[in-house]
Amino acid sequence: MVMTAAIEKQLSTNATRMLYALRDANWEVLVVDQDFSDWDLCQKWEIASARENKGFVLVLWFFKYEGKFDGMDRVIVSGIGDKKPSAYETSTVLDLDGNQFDKLLDTFMDALHSLRIAS
Repeated sequence: MVMTAAIEKQLSTNATRMLYALRDANWEVLVVDQDFSDWDLCQKWEIASARENKGFVLVLWFFKYEGKFDGMDRVIVSGIGDKKPSAYETSTVLDLDGNQFDKLLDTFMDALHSLRIAS
């Protein structure tokens, strides 16, 4: 487990922007885990809502694979206690390296908010 202040300096520009968007939307990063044996998993963040449905927790899975034909840099959301999702999951996903990052970030944050208020 690593403190978010220490990990923030290591994040890509878009991942840092996502972190700031989470803070602006009243999400708090509780835990950052980056000790994995999985080749495709970089980090796992547990985030908790600090407003509506305060204490509601989600997990953000950061996948990174720089393959010749299959590169990815994405974040996938799951519930707390869920198994690690597939890196190819298609629901509630944010690709960090696309040219539509700003639009996707807004959609991602809306999806997180919908999960927060639906639970």
